[in-house]
Order: sequence, then C-alpha cells, then structure tokens
Amino acid sequence: MGKTTYDIIKHQNGEAFARALRDNNLLDTPNIVQLVKFAGRDANPALLSYIWSIKRFETTNEHSDQDPFELLHRAGYEFVEYADTFAKQNRIKKYFRENEELCTFRDETRHQEYYIVNAVKYGADKIQPSPIPQRQDEYGTSVISIQMRKTGGFISIKNRYNHSVEYSDSTFDSNPDNIIAGLSAALKTRFNVNWAATRGALPDGYVRIGDNILKYTYEIHNAYIGENFYEQHGRIYELDKNSQTMLDYFIWDAKQQKLLNPTGVDDGFIRAFRTEAAGRKVTLTGRAPNQTVCIDGTEAIKLQGGRIVWLNFPNVENAAQNFLAHNTLLKQLHMENLKTAGSNFLTYNEGLCNLNLPRLEHTDSGFLTSNETITSVNLPNLKHAGMHFLTANTALTEISLPNLLYANDIFLANNNTIKHVDFPRLTRVGSKFMKCNMELELAEFPSLVEAGDMFLQSNQTLADFKAPKLQTVGSLFLAHNNSLLHLELPELTTAGDSFLFQRAPLDRLYLPKLQHVGTQFLQYNLFLKYLYAPMLTYIDKESLTYNKRIRNQIMAQRPNALKRAMRKIQKLAHRQAKNPKISQEKSR
Repeated sequence: MGKTTYDIIKHQNGEAFARALRDNNLLDTPNIVQLVKFAGRDANPALLSYIWSIKRFETTNEHSDQDPFELLHRAGYEFVEYADTFAKQNRIKKYFRENEELCTFRDETRHQEYYIVNAVKYGADKIQPSPIPQRQDEYGTSVISIQMRKTGGFISIKNRYNHSVEYSDSTFDSNPDNIIAGLSAALKTRFNVNWAATRGALPDGYVRIGDNILKYTYEIHNAYIGENFYEQHGRIYELDKNSQTMLDYFIWDAKQQKLLNPTGVDDGFIRAFRTEAAGRKVTLTGRAPNQTVCIDGTEAIKLQGGRIVWLNFPNVENAAQNFLAHNTLLKQLHMENLKTAGSNFLTYNEGLCNLNLPRLEHTDSGFLTSNETITSVNLPNLKHAGMHFLTANTALTEISLPNLLYANDIFLANNNTIKHVDFPRLTRVGSKFMKCNMELELAEFPSLVEAGDMFLQSNQTLADFKAPKLQTVGSLFLAHNNSLLHLELPELTTAGDSFLFQRAPLDRLYLPKLQHVGTQFLQYNLFLKYLYAPMLTYIDKESLTYNKRIRNQIMAQRPNALKRAMRKIQKLAHRQAKNPKISQEKSR
C-alpha cells in the first residue's frame, strides 16, 4: 500500500502540520504536497486560511480592460511609471532615506528580470516618517515599487521603510488589489504575466513562488533564504543534508570545505570566515539546524535554527562592508583583534546586549544601527566613527569612547536612555550629533573644536554644558534644550543659524570671542537677561525676538545703536559677575 498524502506531509512537514491540514479539510487542495514542501512545520491559522483560499478561489486566467496606471492614479499616486531602464528604476531613489534604499537601486539588471512599476503619492516629499513606523502607514506607502518576475509566479510590493520595518517587501501583502480593487488583473493583462492570486493573505515571513509556499528567514536582493533551502530567480535549491549547513544566508559545504554565497550579496563575513579558517580544518558538532562550527577544534560559530547567535573570530583584524548586515539574532560577539569595521557592520542586529571590541579604531557608516537590546558599549581605542554610528540604540545606557577624535554625521542620535557622556579627546563632530537624546543629563567635551548642524538638539534634561575649546558650531546648536541652566563657550567665534533656538531657563550667556552668527540668533530665549559678546557687531532683525527681558535694548536698531546697546548689556553683565547681589536685585 502506497503512502497517503497525510503520510507524505507528516514526513515532510511534521505530524502537527499534517494533522492541521487534515482537521481543516485541506489535504485535497490541488498539488498540496508540493505547495507546502518548503512551508516549514508551523501550521498557523493565517497560513491555513491562505491554503483554504487556494482550494476555493484561485484562478490563473484573469483578464482586465482597465489601465493599471490609471487605477494607481485613482488610488492617490501622482507619479506612476513602468521602469524599463536602470535610470527609471532609480527615479524614486530621492524619496528614500539613507540605509533604507532599495537593493533595486544598485541592481543594474533588475529591470531585465522584472516588470517594475514605481508609484509616488501626491506630496510624498512632505510626508514624514512615523516615530513608530508601521509597514503600511502613510509614509511607508507614499512611495512603492511593484515588482513582478517576467517569467511569472512571483510579485513583491516594496515600500519606503525598506528594512526599517519587518517584511517591507510584502507591503499590502504583495497583493495589488489591496491598493485598489482590480489592480492585480490589470497588471497581469498589461504585462502578460501571472502570479498566484487568492482572496487570502500569506502571514509575514512567507512568500508564494510559483507552486510553492516558502517560509523564509531572509529576503536579500529578491532571493529568499529558508532553514534548509534558498530561492533564486524563481528556482528553489534544497541543501544537501549530508554535506551542507545553512549559516544565516550562507552555506557551509563540508565536502568542498567552502563557504557558499547563494544570494550574491557582498558581505564582509565571507572574507572574515576565510581569514579565520585559512589552512585550518572546519568541523560541525550537534544536530541541524542547531549546530556549532569549530575551526581546528575551537568553537567559532553557534547556530540556532540555522542562524548565527554566537561568533568568535579572534584572528580577524578588518571586517569588510556589510559584515553580517542582515543578521538579527547574534547575541555574543568575540573579535578582540578587530581594528576596522566597514559600512553596515551588524546594521540590523537586534540580539547583542554588550559590545566590547578592545582594538577597534575605525568604523564606517551604519555601525550597529537600530539595536534595541544593547545596553553597554566599550570601544577603548576607537578614533573615528562613521555616519549613523549606534543610532536608535534605544536601550543603550553606558558608552566608553575615551580615544574618539572624530564623529561623522548622526552619531548616537535617538538614543533615549543615555544620561552621561564623556569624550575627552573628541575634536570634531558632524551634523545631528547625539540629536534627540532625551535623557542626557551631563555632557563633557574638553577638546571639542568644531560641531556641525543640530548638535545635541532636543536633549530635554541637559542642564550643564561645557566645551572650553569649541570655536565653530553649525545651525540649531543646542536647540530645543529646555533644561539648560549653564553654558560655557569661551572660545566660540562662529555660530550658524538658530543658535540656542527656543530655550527656556538660561538667563545669562558669556561669549567673549563670538564674532559671526547666522539668522534667528537666540530667538525665543524667553528668560535670557544678560548677554556678554563684546566682539559681536551685527545680528539680523529676526535674532533675539521674543526675548522679553533684553529685546527692547537690542532689537531693530541701526548698527551703531546695536553696538551701543550690546556694550550696555555687556557692561551690566560684567558688573553682575563681580557682584551677585546686583543680579538678585535686578531679578526681583
């Protein structure tokens, strides 16, 4: 007696999965064995609902007389274009933030393999991202890219939050009818291409490729990686269970003693692995998918579900760009001799709690951004930090960078739990340095000389700030800092627009060397009484507005009158510095 469908699926997907199909009368779904072969072992209700919709509603010969571009216009998209060249692929690139750009923008052959329809909503350039991004919020769906494989069997709808929200490549559940009714049939007819259509939606983490439902762990450059398979260009490749092991989105082949790269992505992990394993024997212990990779008997990699959670590479000194950029589950990292980290080092990691790289000297852009678990960072030899260094690490409370000399743009921005920073050797910083660190209480910068735009903007609890060597600052310096009581900038000579914009309790300011300021200087500083800036000779008419205590003495006056008014205020401030009683009497 031959095996039943139930028996085959039980062996293939597990008894619980087979029983769920049987109990929901789904075993007679057309081609069910092949359909669920790569669907994993978890028969969750949403997946069962999708299979039920296949059984009842799936069609393959849809036809429509509607224009898909017109339907998208009716759905609110102003700009709609079929991107049949590389230049057109990238026409929407300007709407994407750095580190959220689609891989499409770098793939010069994508338009040759896919029908791509890009769409931009009215006023998309004015729509701001949400503080708590959702895949289908107004910002996310204001710019979309619908991509249909020309050989059929696959569609993906990508949005503006690329990689900042989960499953951003499955916006609207990759069903155009969820954008506007009739769009699926219109696109199929317009491009003479077909993909499976159902009235149900696959749960997150699943994708339909031709006659298969895939449960995947990674989607990289439109390639899907599962626990024991990978998919490329519509074809599914199963691992050889006797010789191959999945390491995240790479494959270790024991027969060839070689690390394979099924996605083609440029990832520094490949070079680091080869460095670590060069001339040494690689072995595996344990049972797939939870195994340990050993190099000459020393544990190097630990896997859970085929994904890297523990890494020990003591011989690697340089990590090239995109080092495990897509890995999210790494919990422990041991690279004690690492000196440089290329761009996007562990960019999307969500598992590390502590980071200690004692010899690291240089990082490029995108170093460990958006981690929500890391609490402490110790990088005692770091000298140069690239853009987006540790941005949005929302649990970070302790950071030690005693030798940091230069920090590029968006350094430690949006880290809401840091209370104290001390960077004794830091001399220059780019724009948005520690912007929106709401809990910062103490910041010390004894060597800082130059700061870019939006330095420490919107730090709500910072009360005391000292930068004795600071000479030049950009626009919005310390803007929206509503607790600042003391500020010392004895060497400052140049300030950009909106210096100390919208401040509250600061009542006096000592700037003995300040010569040049931009527009809106000290605007909305309602409590500022005394300004000492003897070298400052000109401010624009918008500066010092709404400064009720001093504006009548400075505002809207001719240059000579301005000089006299400022000298008067500076003289009073000098007297008060010598005799505090004057300040108390004037305050009353």
